[in-house]
Amino acid sequence: MTAHPNEAAPYYRLDPDTVLHAVDSTGLRTDGRLLALNSYENRVYQVGLEDGDPVIAKFYRPGRWSDEQILEEHGFTLELEAVEIPVIPPLIVGGRTLLEDAGFRFTLFRRQGGHAPELEDRDTLLWLGRFIGRIHAVGAARPFRHRPALTPADFGRGSIETLLQGRWLLAGFMFVLTALLWLILLGWIIHLWSIIDAAVYDRPERWRRYDYRRGY
Repeated sequence: MTAHPNEAAPYYRLDPDTVLHAVDSTGLRTDGRLLALNSYENRVYQVGLEDGDPVIAKFYRPGRWSDEQILEEHGFTLELEAVEIPVIPPLIVGGRTLLEDAGFRFTLFRRQGGHAPELEDRDTLLWLGRFIGRIHAVGAARPFRHRPALTPADFGRGSIETLLQGRWLLAGFMFVLTALLWLILLGWIIHLWSIIDAAVYDRPERWRRYDYRRGY
């Protein structure tokens, strides 16, 4: 059997009819309105309903995350909502947040408008800082078991090695790229050490400003 020419493109089957059918499979009644929203690696749509406000349907890229990793993210978001941190949690449909139809895993969210914060306003920065602190406090209650940690080894050295082994650049650029990437990685390590050093030895009260837990 010959493979479909677009088999390497994971979303080639995710056409409008497939999106609407997936939402209909949850028991909601779509009205045919569909709006694609910005997304980097997943596919996200605003889907109109016959009864009620539209919902947001997020279709996960096949092979990118495991079910356990996605559900861990959902659980964390629900925990944040439970302590009144303003997040948009996944909708629970039939006791589940991770749904599947036609081979695609997806999640529904309520539609929620918003706007970018005024980052030049000090009160806004304080407000954001308080919420970030509360998010860290919830996340520190227990470690993630399935989602990868953001470490220099995993997302620094590993990424550098991928670029270098791929041989996508001319040989003349390889040395410059190697030196630049390692300097960037070394800079991050020095920066993190300076934070730890200041927190432990110079300014103990600053320790609470930084969080070193494993997260996503």
